Amino acid sequence: MLESLVAVSIGVGAILASAVIGWFGIQSALIVIGLVCPILALVSLRRLRSLDRSVDDLDADIGLLQQVPMFRTLPLPSIEQLARGLEAVAVPAGQAVFMQGDVGDRYYVIQSGEADVVGDGSIVATLGPGEGFGEIALLRNTRRTATVIARSALELRALATERFLSVVLGYTASAHAAATSIDDRLERYSPKEPPSSS
Repeated sequence: MLESLVAVSIGVGAILASAVIGWFGIQSALIVIGLVCPILALVSLRRLRSLDRSVDDLDADIGLLQQVPMFRTLPLPSIEQLARGLEAVAVPAGQAVFMQGDVGDRYYVIQSGEADVVGDGSIVATLGPGEGFGEIALLRNTRRTATVIARSALELRALATERFLSVVLGYTASAHAAATSIDDRLERYSPKEPPSSS
């Protein structure tokens, strides 16, 4: 499609250039044609700045996702696909992101702030920037296995279940990393049985 557009543009440009030369002469035509790109750039300046900001935001989200171990094995186009689906979520300090037993519908990555993971009433982990949570309910199709509470004000990036699962399970390496992460977290978050006295 891009090659077709380039070919058509070259043809149209050749026709227009000939017409401009016929109307104004070679020297004036060169000045007119030379002014086309700067004028178009000025007209599009606001949109170009907006595009630059969106690219910067996308790069920041890609960098954030690359800090998550289960995403490190993904090719860059897949991480970009995830980054384009991220939603910003703000959670005030002391408020729960979700509760143990809730239905899981999103995966979260911490952009800033800290969160406590509470399992059966006890804090089992504290998570910070670049760490993700919520994958257990999505990958195992179960309810939330723990409560996550904002220790400080949280800025999160969230992924809907469908986008998360399609990308993570689409690659063997990331699916394996996700399974390993789940096993590790379930082992850490499960309440430990008190040692039996014999």
